[in-house]
Formats: sequence, structure tokens, C-alpha cells
Amino acid sequence: MPPLLQRALIGHHVRPHSYLRPATTNAVLGGSRLLVGGCWGRRMWPLVLWALLAAQAGAVLSPPPPKEAARMARYVLHACDWGALATLSAQDELRGRPFANVFSLSDGPAGPGRGSGVPYLYLTDLEVSVRDLQVNANASLTVSLAQTPYCKKNKYDPQNPLCAHIIFAGTVVKVSDTESGLAKQALFTRHPEMESWPRDHNWFFAKFNITNIWVLDYFGGLKIVTPEDYYSVKP
Repeated sequence: MPPLLQRALIGHHVRPHSYLRPATTNAVLGGSRLLVGGCWGRRMWPLVLWALLAAQAGAVLSPPPPKEAARMARYVLHACDWGALATLSAQDELRGRPFANVFSLSDGPAGPGRGSGVPYLYLTDLEVSVRDLQVNANASLTVSLAQTPYCKKNKYDPQNPLCAHIIFAGTVVKVSDTESGLAKQALFTRHPEMESWPRDHNWFFAKFNITNIWVLDYFGGLKIVTPEDYYSVKP
């Protein structure tokens, strides 16, 4: 039996051996073949499936150890569907002052090992922060595990260093035609609503070009990660 499924069943007070019966139903879960049979097996199948999915979701939310700062940065970005993007305002009443805004983002389709590390964005010139970027493309981007169930599950306040957050600095640029397919797949698989947004807003794909990375995932202060280490690490 897959260990992940065994833990899930025990967590829901189901004896792991009790769902196995002489085979009447064949199924493959998590790369292992399970034989679920008889009337009882058919009744329990929804619970077995639900328990496995719940366990898998919990596994996805287990971050790497703090000593692996580059992997932590990749992990947190991929776990988040949105981030806080800070620009230097071009608005008359705020010119030159920081202006933070929330944007949906994605570095790839959901799932372990599927993130590219590149934060992709879907933008329009009608957005006030995009107008800032047209004047000065420099920006910072913050993502945090507080945006996932992980910190609440572990009772970590969002400001607690154990509730890891990452700060990126760099520039926001339109993606090239050759990269637009990657950006589209990354964003539309995580944010399907985007496909129905008004076409007359002239949406375009952009990315955050990372130049600096700071990781806060443990006590003792920020850790600096180079873009080279960030992109070369296996997430």
C-alpha cells in the first residue's frame, strides 16, 4: 500500500488493510495498483480517493529545509497564485513613492516539479501599476506561504519567519513571442478565468525579470540567493 494512502486512511480512522478485498475493481493510485472489491469496497472508494487527495495536498505544502534557501524561494513562488508587486508610482500625487498592488501570477502549472521559477503576469495598460512600469520598469515582488494553508495549519503568524516569504527585485517586461506560449500555459492553467477577461483591454503576457532575491524562512535574518542559484536548483 502506498505510505501516503496508509497515513491518510489512519488519519480518518480507517484500518489500512480493511479496504483491500478480493478484486472486483482495479484502480491505480499514486503509481500503485489497488484492489478494491465487493460491496464494501465500492462504498469506501470515495473515502479512499478523498483521503489520498487530501494527503497529497498536505505533501505539496511541505517546504524544503531552511538551509536550502534557493529551493525555498522556488517552492514558495510555485505555491502562490498571486503576489504583492511594488512599483515606483507615476501618479502625480504619489510620484516616485512606493505603490504596492496585488497581481495574479504563475511560474507554471500546479504540481511538484512543474514550476519554471519565472513569475509570469497577465497585464493591461489600463492597470495603474502598469502605467508606473511604463515610466520605470523596476519593481519588487513579494510572495508568502501565508497565502497557502501551510501557515494557518502550523499556527504561524504571517510575520513569523517560519511562515516563509520571498522578496524579488527586478524589472517587469513583456514576454517575447517565443515565450508567450509558456506564459499562457502557466497562467491560464492556474487562473482559467483570465481567458474570459474583456478582449478590448488588450491584455498581454509579461514576466518579472529577477535580479535579486531575499529569503526569510527562519530566525536569524534574510538570506540572499543569486538568480543563478535560484534557476539552477531542482525545485
